Amino acid sequence: MRDPAIDTNTRLLVTGGDGQPRRRLDTAGAQQRLGWKATTPLEDGLARTVAWYRAQRAADHVGAQPARS
Repeated sequence: MRDPAIDTNTRLLVTGGDGQPRRRLDTAGAQQRLGWKATTPLEDGLARTVAWYRAQRAADHVGAQPARS
């Protein structure tokens, strides 16, 4: 169910030489209404996500329990 008080806009940006649209979440509404601001830099978040994903795949291959984080 969508909460009408929360605006989850997605902006389309045209970047790069290929002219393909890129999507990114506009978090200004969350910051304005809730005081929320991202604290993890994008590169760190991506590195942590990739490491978690690889650990899950490795655990699946050896039959071990997936790592919890």
